[in-house]
Amino acid sequence: MRDVYKPITKKGYPLVVTDIKSAEMIKYVSNAFLATKLSFINEIANLCEKVGVDIKEVIKGVELDERMGKGYFNPGPGFGGSCLPKDIDGLIHIALDYGIKLKVLDAVRDVNEFQRKIAVLKLKNYLPELFGKKIAVWGLAFKANTDDVRESPAIEVIKKLLEEGAKVKCYDPLAMENAKKVLNYQNVEFCKDKMDALSKSDALILMTEWEEFKKVKPKEIKKYTKIVIDTRNIWDKEKFKKEGLIYEGIGR
Repeated sequence: MRDVYKPITKKGYPLVVTDIKSAEMIKYVSNAFLATKLSFINEIANLCEKVGVDIKEVIKGVELDERMGKGYFNPGPGFGGSCLPKDIDGLIHIALDYGIKLKVLDAVRDVNEFQRKIAVLKLKNYLPELFGKKIAVWGLAFKANTDDVRESPAIEVIKKLLEEGAKVKCYDPLAMENAKKVLNYQNVEFCKDKMDALSKSDALILMTEWEEFKKVKPKEIKKYTKIVIDTRNIWDKEKFKKEGLIYEGIGR
């Protein structure tokens, strides 16, 4: 293994040699801490909205403190994927086997579950009755540049929309085939591109921060709908409002 990692260690990165249990715990703790940062900043973002503060300004100031560390301070619709949710559950169960309750990680998990409902709650401020409404969802993967939909917040949001009686038109650059396997429902339409999904829709929910979505101008969206829920804060809020669009981000 030392030979395998030589190209990395030659660049100055340390190689830590430890026993198997410690190595497993290192992995669990790393992912649990990243998840904690995400749930923490999501709660702060929700507070910022209530008190009239922009979370982006808060993050800019907080990250100047070297103790905080940069990264994983981006509020959004909750974390997903194959690592963070699984490792949090794993660490919680290991602790329970030893009679220990990890209250912080229980809270991290609870916050994440709530955050997945945020997009629909925001949408219902403008469309209180979703039955029969067509909602465009951009992004199905749990994050950009992957086709992975495991534990994806987008999947949970779509299921919630369906429960409310809405019809969903969705699009993702890479994750469509994987999403079809878990969203085999009558009222879900998989569209050929983002604008096809947006056509004849009552609102747009942005769920994944794909580069092609970032480049879309407010005028292009305005042709089809006036309600935009941006769960990744990828767009300029003021530009959207100047175009007469209803724009909702996270913590903004």
